[in-house]
Amino acid sequence: MPPPATGPVTACGLTLDEHATPQQVAFVLLRALADDVQAAQTHRREDQRAAQELAWSLAAYDVIAERLIESHNRTRPGAPISSLGADRDRRIWQVVHFWAPIVAHYVPGFDVDFQAAADKMLVAMSQDRRSAHVFYPTMRDPSQVEPAAQERAVIDVELHMQKAGDQEYWRVARVAFTGPRQLLAHTRPATAPADPASGPG
Repeated sequence: MPPPATGPVTACGLTLDEHATPQQVAFVLLRALADDVQAAQTHRREDQRAAQELAWSLAAYDVIAERLIESHNRTRPGAPISSLGADRDRRIWQVVHFWAPIVAHYVPGFDVDFQAAADKMLVAMSQDRRSAHVFYPTMRDPSQVEPAAQERAVIDVELHMQKAGDQEYWRVARVAFTGPRQLLAHTRPATAPADPASGPG
């Protein structure tokens, strides 16, 4: 696996630098996961690897490592650890590698245009503006007219500020699904609003 390195990433017509929005980062991450799934289904190994490396470049390495340590200490209180040691990169890679299978069923409903995706996204920003959730509604089969046949779902992309040198970048710590109750909890008025989605430039 490539070494973890946080810095500007250019993909899908967007430059994900210190000025990029959570929506932009979430969009490129979801496109990378979609490319991973589609390349795997058509046995295009090199394309799949490129998609996996793009997703890897957008990971919030520090937050993922902290959570792995917390999980270990919670489940094995008799053998606590303070770091992942030499195994750190491999353990983080395993987490990121699992994101594509999580969303694979809904890849047919993913938008390929950023603005189309951003128009659907709902963002909940923490009050300190150090973390955010980007909620992206999608569906399994957009060709279906009846909502019940579309198999709708909402993907929750959790992002945190990842420090690299004297810059900070929005990067992804978790990809999951959310339901109406959890969505309401994240988007109550007490949550500070995020900046509007914007395209490159």
